[in-house]
Amino acid sequence: MKLLVAEGFCGMTPRDGSIVGGLYFVMVGVMQIVFEAGNLCNALAGPANGTNGTEVPFTGIQCYYSLIALELFCVVMAVLMLASTWTQRSVGLLGFGVWLTLYDLALVAITSLLHIEMRKVGLKLESLAWYGVACRIATDPFWLVFVITHGLQLHEEKTHHEESRKKRTVDHKPGVVKFKGFDSGI
Repeated sequence: MKLLVAEGFCGMTPRDGSIVGGLYFVMVGVMQIVFEAGNLCNALAGPANGTNGTEVPFTGIQCYYSLIALELFCVVMAVLMLASTWTQRSVGLLGFGVWLTLYDLALVAITSLLHIEMRKVGLKLESLAWYGVACRIATDPFWLVFVITHGLQLHEEKTHHEESRKKRTVDHKPGVVKFKGFDSGI
C-alpha cells in the first residue's frame, strides 16, 4: 500500500507529526475544558449573571456537562495516543483516528443541541463557542493525517515482520543443519 505522506509533509515525518498532533490535541482539549467550565459556571449562576432574568434550561446545563466530559475523555485519549506513538502500537494510533472522528461528530451534535436549547429561552450561544468548534473541525484532519499514516506504517511493518518470520520457520526444518562451506558433495 502506498501512503501519501509516508515520506513526510510540512517538514515532519508521520511519527513527528503524530507527536506534535498529540500535543496539539492535549492543549486544545484543556483549553476547551476551561472554556466550557467557564460557560457552565455562568449558566449555574442563573439570572444573576446578566442574562436578563432568564435561566439556562436544564438540558443546556447537561450539554455543558457532556461537553466537559467529552473533552476530558478526549485529553485522556490524546495522552494514550502519545503513549502509542512512543511504544509504536499501531492499534492505539488507528483507534485514536476512529475516536477523533466520532468525537468531532459528537461535538457538533451537542453544540447544536445546546444552541437550540438556548434559543428556546431567548439566549444566544456565544459565537466564540461556534468559532472553537469550527476551528477544531478544520484543524483536526491535518493532524489526523499524520497519526493515521504513522499507524498504517507501523501496522505495515508489523505484518511484514510477521510474514518474514513465518517464511523463515517454513524454510527451516528442525534437526536439519545446512552448511554450505562443508558440503560433502564436492
